[in-house]
Amino acid sequence: MRLKQYNRDYYTKNKKRILLIRKSYYDIKKDDIKKKNLSYYHYNAERMKEYKKEYVSKNKEILKSKRREYYLSNKEELSRKANIYNNNNREKIKKYQDLYRIKIKEKVYNHYGYKCNCCGEKHKSFLQIDHVNNDGYITRKKYSTDSLLLHIIRNNFPDTFQILCANCNWSKRINHGICEHKI
Repeated sequence: MRLKQYNRDYYTKNKKRILLIRKSYYDIKKDDIKKKNLSYYHYNAERMKEYKKEYVSKNKEILKSKRREYYLSNKEELSRKANIYNNNNREKIKKYQDLYRIKIKEKVYNHYGYKCNCCGEKHKSFLQIDHVNNDGYITRKKYSTDSLLLHIIRNNFPDTFQILCANCNWSKRINHGICEHKI
């Protein structure tokens, strides 16, 4: 017990000197320390991933509150940095967004069959999402095209949507819910 107290006292009295010694040691041995750390992380990568996953699942609320607290206390700085990054990386961000949009569209279209449910058209550029119950006006008030696709995925691909080609979709719209092929 006395030894722990002595160590604490010694550290508080000599904190600056100790930190300087540590820094100088690190500066001298920087390359060796980095190699050692990299080899440790490489060797224990799976175990560390499992530990991190377990830690995050156990402490979700604590981590969420800490992130929120950090965000609120540094909101202006984070916003400034985000604006700088966005301005410097417009092309990169646009490319990522386009790829993400295509990925989501592919996922939805693949689930619903990637062909027109009415005439069987398979050309990608002709296909559209259709509301089976003709209630698209309700959905369009809530969701943009991209957010509609996300809504479909989040709700486990409901049966209220289908894939139609543009001709069948417009025909269905003009003929009050019935495609020309089915008249």
